[in-house]
Amino acid sequence: MTERANHMLTVKTVDRESQQKLYVQIFSIIKEKVETREWPIGSQIPTEDDLCKTYNVSKATVRMAIADLVRGGYLKKLQGKGTFVRRTKPDNRITMLIHLDDADLYENSTISRVIEQKTCRPSKVTGNHLHLADNDHCYFLSRLIIANGSPFCIQKVYVPYSLLADAIPAEAIRSVSPYCFLETFCGTKIKRIKEIADVAPAAKEDADLLELIPGTSVLRQHHICYADGDMPMSFSETLFRTEAQARTVEFERLRF
Repeated sequence: MTERANHMLTVKTVDRESQQKLYVQIFSIIKEKVETREWPIGSQIPTEDDLCKTYNVSKATVRMAIADLVRGGYLKKLQGKGTFVRRTKPDNRITMLIHLDDADLYENSTISRVIEQKTCRPSKVTGNHLHLADNDHCYFLSRLIIANGSPFCIQKVYVPYSLLADAIPAEAIRSVSPYCFLETFCGTKIKRIKEIADVAPAAKEDADLLELIPGTSVLRQHHICYADGDMPMSFSETLFRTEAQARTVEFERLRF
């Protein structure tokens, strides 16, 4: 059952004598509850009607505040389900929402070589992304992707061990996309994928696999896959040779 945020823990009131607009005050009140984790990540916030009654404001005022919080990345709205806490602070990176279809998830026309697979305790950063406790374990998979006979990238995937239902045959991790692998062995569908990209120097072990000089810059992509309800399914790091990952993106205005 989805956790609903308890808005009765602390109830601030709006100041009708203030020159600050009411919707800005409601925005600040909700934002504080999210940032202080009074309303935890993943919890459902009170309905618009409940917020109107609690703060004695109109539905239009509440909707304006929530819309700004959604745009800021604090909240997200799920059609037919309600509004949920997304994160405790905004993401300063540029965010693009892209339609995800099965072709994106399951296409895999490359050859891979498994470097390592094991059960381990994740680093603190990985554990935080996966919402794991300090003593929780992960399944870890590292593989080298080869394209046109040359090293293309290294994939390192962490999956909460509690999500894996069955033993994993070796062929499964060589021949399928990581997303197909997740859905097959975790028994749930991917709802959302968050990608974070930057440039980083390649460590010696990774550089050797990519046939690069240690310290050479590589394109690093982190992916966090979520199931319905924003349950993290995996955290991955992919390191690309920069010359192999050139891309062109076109933006077209749909309305003139």
